[in-house]
Parts: sequence; C-alpha cells; structure tokens
Amino acid sequence: FNTVEKMAPIAQHAKGSFSTALSLKGAMTKNMDLDFNSLTGGGDLLTENLVIEDHPLFDKLSTALKNPKYKKIRAEDLKIKYEFKDGKVYVKPFELKIGNTTAQVHGWNSFEQTLEYTFEFKIPREEFGGEANALLSSLESQASQFGAKVALGKYVLVDVIASGPMSDPNLKVMPKGMSGEGDKSVKDQAVDAVKEVVKEKVDELKNKAKEEADRLKKEAEEKARAEADRLRKFAEAKAQAEINRQKAALKAKADAEKKKQEDALKNKAKEALKGWGR
Repeated sequence: FNTVEKMAPIAQHAKGSFSTALSLKGAMTKNMDLDFNSLTGGGDLLTENLVIEDHPLFDKLSTALKNPKYKKIRAEDLKIKYEFKDGKVYVKPFELKIGNTTAQVHGWNSFEQTLEYTFEFKIPREEFGGEANALLSSLESQASQFGAKVALGKYVLVDVIASGPMSDPNLKVMPKGMSGEGDKSVKDQAVDAVKEVVKEKVDELKNKAKEEADRLKKEAEEKARAEADRLRKFAEAKAQAEINRQKAALKAKADAEKKKQEDALKNKAKEALKGWGR
C-alpha cells in the first residue's frame, strides 16, 4: 500500500474500493526498497464507488470553474490504464463524469510528488461560470446582427492544465484548443458559427437576387412578346388598310372607266338615232 500511495498519492483522499492488475520491473535500493525511478511496466486500475474529497487539486478546480461540485468527485466504475516510465506514472486518457459534465483526463504524476494532468472538460453551458457565458452571449449578439439568432451549443469546451507539486498544484484554465491539443477554442467555435450565419445570409441574399433576376427576366420577356405582338398587329392592320385603300382606288378607277365607256356608248347611240330621224 505504500507503493500504491507512492504511485497514486490521490489515494490518500479517496474512499471506496479499487483493484489493480499490474506488471512491473525495477531495481531495489540498498535498503531493499523499490527504486521507483527504475520502474517499467504498467497495468489497469478499476474503481467502484470511489469518492475523492478534500484534495488540493479538486479544491482549486472548484474555485477556478466557480462550481462547488468539483470539490467532491465520484469516480465510479472507471477503468484506467497506466504505465511506468522515467520515474513517472503516465495515465492514458479516460473519461470522468461529474454530474452532467464530462472530462477526458490524461497526464502523469512522478514519484517525487509532482504532477501534470490535462482535464478536457465538456461543461453544460448553464453550469459554467459567467465569464464564458458573457463571451458566448456577446458572440451570439454579433451573429444576430447578420439577421439570424444562433445558439453556439449546449456545451462549453474548456481545458484545465494542472501542474506542479501535488500538495499545491497550479491550474491554468483556457478555452479548448489553446493548450495545443489541436481542437478549436471557444472563440474559434463561435467565429465558425458566425461565419456559418454569414454564409447562410449570403446564400439567402444570392437566392433572393437570383429570384429577383429571374422575375425581371420573365417580366422583360413577357413585355417583349407583348410589344412584338402589338407591332405585328399594327403592321398587319396598316398593311390591310393599305390593301383596302388600293382596292378602293382600283375599284373607283374601274368604276370611272366603266362609266366613261358607258357614256361614250350612249353618246354614239344618240348620234346614230339622230341620223335615222332624218
């Protein structure tokens, strides 16, 4: 158990049960104690109804995230893989649930009672501190200026880096991605959300512009067809009027010529009748 406390000092602040299967190699000191810096190997740690309380790390975590629930951690049914290397116990990533909050935890602690752990928190927005909510609310307000309301998600992603002596670790709290893990920060997520709103608004304006262009094109085509029909009918009417005028003129000329011939025949007939009367 002294070895366990050396490997996992947090055990001093834990209540409940755990089991572990491990394989290790290492040298002994002159006093027949383990030389922890020489250890190699690893194993699995299983927990059952384990409660961690009054630990400096989680007390500070509670203060940093402004939520008292982090003071008392229930580590139920965890399976944690670890290995020994270079005088340290390296803990591979595992998921820790704290109420509605989840955290991916990984890092190391040394046999010299120092540690460096990263907690990748996924915190429900309503449980997070006011500062992050103020940032998100501000970004939502900016997004609304583009004509739409947008929610940046139910969760806030935060990294907490704990390092230093186990009895008094230092905590650094930052938006996701700022710790070099490669994921996007809260700000980046918000910027992406705003960009998406802008893109949607631009697409909407493009669609409206296309619809308006199509409408104007259709109106112009209809007006052009109507004008063409009007000009065709006007030309047809004018041509028909000219045809009618020419027909009338020809008829008048023909009537005049016919009358002239009739008058000439009548005059000849009269002259002939005069000769008969003598």
